[in-house]
Amino acid sequence: MSIHELNKPILNELEKYQTDHLILLIGGNPLPNAVAALCLAAGTSDQITGNITLVHSDATASVANNLYNWLRTQQHRPFDPKSVKRKIKKLQVDASHPHLIQQAIEQKVLSRKSGSIGLNYTGGTKTMSVHTYRAFEIWGGNEKIVYSYLDSNSLQLRFDQVGMRSDFVYVGHHCQLTIQDLVNLHGGKDILFDLDRPPLPIGILPNTATEICRLYVDGKQQQKKNWFQSAGKIKPGDQVDMETCPFGETLLQEVDQTNATHLNVTKAMRFLKKKQEDAENGDKLAINKGTLCKFLDNIWLEHYVWHQLNKVRDAVDLTEILIGVSPYEKYPAEDDEKEKEHEMRYEVDVSAMRGYQMFVGSCTLEWPKKGKKAALKQKLLEVAIRARQLGGDEARLFLVCQADRSMVAALKREIKVLIGTPVMVFGIDDWLDLDEKLEAWISKQIGDQI
Repeated sequence: MSIHELNKPILNELEKYQTDHLILLIGGNPLPNAVAALCLAAGTSDQITGNITLVHSDATASVANNLYNWLRTQQHRPFDPKSVKRKIKKLQVDASHPHLIQQAIEQKVLSRKSGSIGLNYTGGTKTMSVHTYRAFEIWGGNEKIVYSYLDSNSLQLRFDQVGMRSDFVYVGHHCQLTIQDLVNLHGGKDILFDLDRPPLPIGILPNTATEICRLYVDGKQQQKKNWFQSAGKIKPGDQVDMETCPFGETLLQEVDQTNATHLNVTKAMRFLKKKQEDAENGDKLAINKGTLCKFLDNIWLEHYVWHQLNKVRDAVDLTEILIGVSPYEKYPAEDDEKEKEHEMRYEVDVSAMRGYQMFVGSCTLEWPKKGKKAALKQKLLEVAIRARQLGGDEARLFLVCQADRSMVAALKREIKVLIGTPVMVFGIDDWLDLDEKLEAWISKQIGDQI
């Protein structure tokens, strides 16, 4: 699907700002530049025909490389395969010497261009932005020049042209990126076909998850814990006695074993897998043999959150919701190590996309003993790092936990001071109407749609 199919009016608004040559200043996060490229490079709604130059420093060379590779292969608004290599260029500048930045832009970009030129200065350092702009100013060509900036809070592109007033266009829902796009933009591997730990595009057992949720809200979670402990380690092939299970009847109904007294784990997993495969994309992301066992142990809360997000999917225009995204992160080895780089996997409990904006959720059943919130604060800091790693400044984060109202308020205050970004904490008092709470919160995070 073309990124423009859902919003023709926005395409018409952006067309006058699209240029034959688009220069992108590369910073630490590739997402704003990816959005700028899809929105502002000249071409049709289905294809980019303009040229793009990625201006980067030595420190952001890897970011430029990842963006370069993604732009060449993305299918949202692709290049002509025959010309893509000459349409995208990289230019490294010496960020420590301002005059060299200006000189490189003048000699290697502006002097060789004809046609309209655009500069998006969302990324890059202030020094790069100032001296690139200065190069444009000195060059003073007769062609149209468009300066643009993507604001991470309003999700608007701001445009400045000489002799014209500034203009703003909301693009928050214009570029329909996927979580896989974000992973690829950061040089990550394919999450969709990671056979070891595939993410789930569909939550399982919504009624069972809701019933377990009620047990926790009513303070009866020990009943669930006692049953699970008595059942032992549940694994494929087991016949699990459901007589003392506080949500047994509901669970058996949801796995098509209504009249049974014991849960046949193998048949239940087979039924759930078939149900998921029948759904959209289920053939790509089927559940694995341990999903049901893990659900009954401790990941039912992630599935409950997925179902609450799914309830409001249309109301807030969510385009993707996944459970358990586990991308790899590459980082360089130390000087004395033989390996050139290492890979570290991290997991995001629940994630959702709206346009190019990512919502990252962390779920924990850890009980804040004696009012101590250190463990919950650690979870929030962890999700803040993960959200920034994948979704950049546009990402929004939330935690679902058992904290009461007073602890929720304290957590939000302290985390905002620590990371400088507001986060949402949904405590146990929010669980039973979590869908409504999520809808209200997300609606306030999606920028200025004017």
